[in-house]
Amino acid sequence: MSADAIIGWPANAYVGQKVVCVDACRSLKNIRETYPVVGKIYTIREVWVGQKSDKVGFCLVEIVNPKMDFPEGFGECNFSWEYFKPLVTKSTTAQVEALKRLCQPEVVE
Repeated sequence: MSADAIIGWPANAYVGQKVVCVDACRSLKNIRETYPVVGKIYTIREVWVGQKSDKVGFCLVEIVNPKMDFPEGFGECNFSWEYFKPLVTKSTTAQVEALKRLCQPEVVE
């Protein structure tokens, strides 16, 4: 699968988006790195797409790790999109009612 063929999540992920960590990172942990915690909310700082692979990962505002050498080059550890889900917030009743009023057609007599 090429990165261009990715549809939906994570293709629509964007910088500044809030995400929730839903799974522990299963990769080998480096003592110099900080990793996301399940259940915690994070903000995407960078969306990373591999040049030599089809991997998609995120760098997070709340976690900044030192740069180091990886098979795909020198950079910061990023975390696979599979460990995150987009944060969905519930609308308040007042917001829903305001949107309904805006969407109602205006009656012209």
